[in-house]
Amino acid sequence: NISWDRYEFNEIAKCACGKGHIIKHCWQEDDDWNRSRDGVSGYNIECPECKIKYHIQSITRHPFCPSWKGDGVYTVEYLVPKEITISKPI
Repeated sequence: NISWDRYEFNEIAKCACGKGHIIKHCWQEDDDWNRSRDGVSGYNIECPECKIKYHIQSITRHPFCPSWKGDGVYTVEYLVPKEITISKPI
């Protein structure tokens, strides 16, 4: 049975109006074989004004990338006005 050690941490940025913060709840796990995996468990908009106006949308892209440069997968988060949705790449 493989044992994974889990670390949880937050990344914090200023919100759009600058009066509050956006918090990204992250995690990373490492095992006994030096493998690791990571992810995001959620987001919080900690600003009363921006919470009403915006939502957070993340888009993951899978472009071609040679194996010696990594897996090529990356995720970008956007603070988007509530009436707009960013379409996923084709």
